[in-house]
Amino acid sequence: MQVAEYPQAKISNVQEFSERVCECRAVFILDEQEGGFTVVARNLPGVVSEGDDMPSAIENIKDAFREMLLSYQESQEEVPWVDGTVEVVGQVVVEKRLLVNL
Repeated sequence: MQVAEYPQAKISNVQEFSERVCECRAVFILDEQEGGFTVVARNLPGVVSEGDDMPSAIENIKDAFREMLLSYQESQEEVPWVDGTVEVVGQVVVEKRLLVNL
């Protein structure tokens, strides 16, 4: 198991760029057995997705991230933003910062 460490960054209150746009910091992991990618949002616990190729992996993690945020908003819970370490099994291909429309 690899542990990918990323530099700490100052996190804004809700990681919003505007009222309806948030940042998803996604780590893309190559799935060597099945093919495709597993994707983990490292700034919002519990958000994991996958895709057969990079474009579908990007869309799938954005959808999962959006749904998790909407769930927190609907339940009026504070979003538990985090930053830092992500435990991964496999080869980290790339990390991307994605803007997600709510």
